[in-house]
Amino acid sequence: MEKAGETIEQVLHWSDWRRRHQYRAQQCHYRRRGNHRLTEQLRL
Repeated sequence: MEKAGETIEQVLHWSDWRRRHQYRAQQCHYRRRGNHRLTEQLRL
């Protein structure tokens, strides 16, 4: 949902940033748990 004053570009930028952040967090989570095989299989 768009907030007042936000452009489509801002919304798409936020969405892209969030997906990338979640991907990095997921990789870190699996690495910390020692499951390196899963991190190789993850795709953005």
